[in-house]
Amino acid sequence: MYKRQSLLLGASRPKIFLPAVLLTCIAVIFDGLFAMLAFWTIGYSIPFGTSIFGYTVYNMFYILPTPPGQVGSNEV
Repeated sequence: MYKRQSLLLGASRPKIFLPAVLLTCIAVIFDGLFAMLAFWTIGYSIPFGTSIFGYTVYNMFYILPTPPGQVGSNEV
């Protein structure tokens, strides 16, 4: 319910909402390029769509709670 209200509130202010959406899309593109070029550096050529999907899945693990010992997804 709160997500819908936030979306409607943001959409009612297009001078703020549209640049925020545009900047988010640009950030996702650059994150995908970063991941794709990282794989290209080690000689493994992957498509851009695969790199965006993989980077999204990688970032989804940050929503998991940190286990005891504070070993996060970067350490594993």
